Amino acid sequence: VQASLYVEDPKVTVTVNSSFGFPTKALVNQFVVQARDGSLIVFKSKILDNGMYFDYPKLSEAGQTKSTSFIFTKDNSNIREVFNAQAKRLIYDIDALSNPLLTPDSTTFIAENSKFTINLTVDLPLKGNVSQYPATRTFDTDASTLKDLKEGSLLIETTNSIPLSANAQFYFYNGSNQLLDSVFTSRQPLFKSAQTDAQGKSTNSIVNTLTIPIPNNKIALWSLTRRIKVDAIFNSTTIGSPLDKNTIQISSQDALQLRIGFVGKLKL
Repeated sequence: VQASLYVEDPKVTVTVNSSFGFPTKALVNQFVVQARDGSLIVFKSKILDNGMYFDYPKLSEAGQTKSTSFIFTKDNSNIREVFNAQAKRLIYDIDALSNPLLTPDSTTFIAENSKFTINLTVDLPLKGNVSQYPATRTFDTDASTLKDLKEGSLLIETTNSIPLSANAQFYFYNGSNQLLDSVFTSRQPLFKSAQTDAQGKSTNSIVNTLTIPIPNNKIALWSLTRRIKVDAIFNSTTIGSPLDKNTIQISSQDALQLRIGFVGKLKL
């Protein structure tokens, strides 16, 4: 609802398994996607234009199942436009025409256990850009020793090898999961984007350190903290204007690290 995620190269694979002993052709009369903003996008593909023929077992292969796969990419369809419109509803009308090539009846069959099954696989490589993408993480802690502080600071260190930056807020909760306080009045820059190459892949992680003085009148309150929730909003870096986003790639090696600690002077 809140975020915008642009995917550069989505891929959808539809696999039809048939144990009916005759050829079948799918006729797509309508395939429309309703986007998040309510607009309608007609899903288009050369595959649909040519008809989708399903392989089938021949009479000598009765009892077997034959599979046919159809792969939709940005090169043979408008699948990229459909995904990036953040579809919320599919409207479709599909008919199946059996034996479209009029194969002689003597070579076709239907067994008692003949059936169709359809498998759908969606591949979304994390290549594209991100706007206002929310993420939260909660950590257990015990800040009871803070009550012995005379004065102190909250230390926050982040190490980011993901090519996304983020503003974040920290919330403190007590043992009953009641909200005690927040660190900032609003989200502040916390994760600085990793350095990237020309393809948008991370090359070097970035370390960012914040030192936040603990108000003296909040030391007792913060000492009741038993859980800390980090609430972050991630964005791709921009080329020029805020609407002009760099294309980035995220891999399984990219990661975020967050360290939180307290330092200060103890009461004597």
